[in-house]
Amino acid sequence: MTLFASDRPEFLFQDQNHWELMLKHIPAAIAVLDNELRYVAATQRWVDDYKLNDQEVLGKTHYEIFPDIPQRWKDIHSNCLQGNSQHCEADPFPREDGGTVWIRWEIQPWYLKDNSVGGIIMFTEVITAQKELEQLNAELEQRVVERTYELNLAKEKAEAASQAKSEFLSHMSHELRTPLNAILGYGQLLETDPVQPLNEDQLENLKEIIGAGNHLLRLINDILDLSAIDAGRLDMAREKVSLHGLVKEALAMVSDNASRANIKLIDESESHGDVSICADKGRLLQIMINFLSNAIKYNVPNGKVSVDSQVRGDEFFRLTVKDTGQGIPENDLKQIFEPFERSIQKHSQIEGTGIGLPLCQKLATAMGYSIGVKSILGQGSEFWIDIPQTELGKEVECNANSN
Repeated sequence: MTLFASDRPEFLFQDQNHWELMLKHIPAAIAVLDNELRYVAATQRWVDDYKLNDQEVLGKTHYEIFPDIPQRWKDIHSNCLQGNSQHCEADPFPREDGGTVWIRWEIQPWYLKDNSVGGIIMFTEVITAQKELEQLNAELEQRVVERTYELNLAKEKAEAASQAKSEFLSHMSHELRTPLNAILGYGQLLETDPVQPLNEDQLENLKEIIGAGNHLLRLINDILDLSAIDAGRLDMAREKVSLHGLVKEALAMVSDNASRANIKLIDESESHGDVSICADKGRLLQIMINFLSNAIKYNVPNGKVSVDSQVRGDEFFRLTVKDTGQGIPENDLKQIFEPFERSIQKHSQIEGTGIGLPLCQKLATAMGYSIGVKSILGQGSEFWIDIPQTELGKEVECNANSN
């Protein structure tokens, strides 16, 4: 179709070829109408957007081309012919298929040489894809808001449940520990009663009772510690600690168990000299005893357990417990620090609670340390605790900050 009406020479440019070339290549939907709303010119984008390729529009009025145009648009055209401009950033138009086309439009008057309004120039741009994208983004944002609310609600419920669990465990542990201490106390009295001493069989049975009671007491204490850590109520008492002395003390405390299991204990920390740190000795000793106890418990007959200490670069000091046991499958290494996860025990006939290692990790984190593990199936495992170099030799600060 013709894009420029050659019988309108008064409109802006006299060169029809110039207009033909410009209107053909302008990537916008533009239509030029005279003051009777007859088409003077139109770009190819206008023709394509409004599906006018099958008819000649130049010389026809806008209302002949669009006979069903709403009164709203007639009022807009009339207003612009009075010398005014109008525009809209997003205007919805219904489609024949029931959908919606979104249009950004602007209408400006144009003028003749005598400064009278010669007609209007209409510019339109289909922005349906942009509006659909905006709507999609808005829907996604709303879904994010709703999902965030749901997650926060679930988090609050989980925290409340965790708090209730911790309070329940703490309460029940206290209720169990009180009579258990009484049982252990009476057991010790019977064991050392000079008036009515027990015979050998009775003493052996009593030792089993006291041993089981002490094991249960340690388990209860571990549960209390876990509850205290989760509730943020763990007490710390920092003091100057000799790491070599700590290793010796831990080895002495597990030596009986090692002897009964025929496991050889090796202290390799002496070769690296002694180091003092500011730490909670009881908690650090608790971690080391747990590492050593597991190394003994899950070792092979006539196996070995060694303890080593060494400086690792300029960042931290490492205490390592290494055993010659059965090892842990690689797939289970990530779960061994989860509470009540019995990754080690499920590959062994030896029973366990799944509390010790998670408690060790929580204690280490609370003190600003980190623990780790590596294991080779059939060869053994190494558990370690890394103490930051910043904790070394802090006697003055340590004494000042004990609590």
